[in-house]
Amino acid sequence: MNEKKAFKYALARLTSRDHSCAELAAKMRKKGFSPQDIQQALSTCHRLGYLNDRRYAANLAANQKSKGYGPAKLRALLYGKGLNDKIVKFTIEENFSPGEQRKAAITALNKKLRLGKIQHQRDLRQKLWRYLRSRGFSNDIIAELLAPDMLDKLLSDNKG
Repeated sequence: MNEKKAFKYALARLTSRDHSCAELAAKMRKKGFSPQDIQQALSTCHRLGYLNDRRYAANLAANQKSKGYGPAKLRALLYGKGLNDKIVKFTIEENFSPGEQRKAAITALNKKLRLGKIQHQRDLRQKLWRYLRSRGFSNDIIAELLAPDMLDKLLSDNKG
């Protein structure tokens, strides 16, 4: 194959959705492009502004926060997309201050409670704790939100 075809392929992938450099390179390797052609295509895409790992990470973070995911879940996702330590750490710091993490956790709890997926029962606090941990929130934030007075407020806010 050649570098023009590699660039055309990369551009086609980037028009459907944003990708990380590593993610796009992996797709190109799987398609059979040579390492030189991949590097040249990625370099051209980067120079033209079509490929930007920081922008990709920021967009992914915004999407995950809006769905009620926390920093640990986002960190795993970003590393899974092949992003480097510097970008991952920057993205987490920019998007998950304690206040932002708290807001995202409340969003997740409200969605869970509003959908009626958890009924009020004896082990409600433990179930919610596991749920928030699975979504990537810290124990400190979870403890704050599941304190008896806060949990009662969340439950009353989400009653049918």
